[in-house]
Amino acid sequence: MNKTLLVISTNRGLWPETLESVRALRNAGARLVQQEGSSDVSLARNHALSMAAIALELESGQSIDTILMVDDDIVFTTEDAQRLVDRCRETGGPCSGLYVQAGGQLAASRMPSHCRTRPGGPMRPMRPGTWQVGLGFLAFSAAQLVELAERSPSFTLRGARLREFTRSGAIDEDYVSEDYCLSRRLGGVELLTLEVGHLKMIPLYPSAGATKQVCDAAAERTEQ
Repeated sequence: MNKTLLVISTNRGLWPETLESVRALRNAGARLVQQEGSSDVSLARNHALSMAAIALELESGQSIDTILMVDDDIVFTTEDAQRLVDRCRETGGPCSGLYVQAGGQLAASRMPSHCRTRPGGPMRPMRPGTWQVGLGFLAFSAAQLVELAERSPSFTLRGARLREFTRSGAIDEDYVSEDYCLSRRLGGVELLTLEVGHLKMIPLYPSAGATKQVCDAAAERTEQ
């Protein structure tokens, strides 16, 4: 995992299983930038990617050639990450692992042949056969991040100068989320049949025994 920069945004902290996966990558030589504390997903993504761009600038781009974005609830092995990064280096294009949302739906959709990346912007051709994907397990080249930074508007947050790499909003009467927007700005993402886990909270309901205990207690008060 040498020359790989791991980029993470989290508002709640990493799930223990994800933390274990990240530690394994760090032990294998990956670098890390981690943004914390924002519930605004678009802002968090932009902040994290801005931190990554600054890290590249400080390193003069010589020790990092691949960006690996990982969400705080993705479970993967070092071998999964290495395969993803190797594919990115082989093709020079962005690629993503395969995971699903809480309802079982694929966290991706087919990329149109042409689309806009911002309201009123030009129609841009996308790479054939690519996808719009979630950003939970995405690799792309450091050179692409630098190029995106150069053509992204800047803004200031608490004294720090950041870049708007992505945004959420309406484009051509469709709502385009921040992950699909970045997929478009990258020209489309190759979706690999590389399955990774996506941790989601499960609602916990009272057991029949617990409900009966409350009912019994209510009945006792009524009798008194």
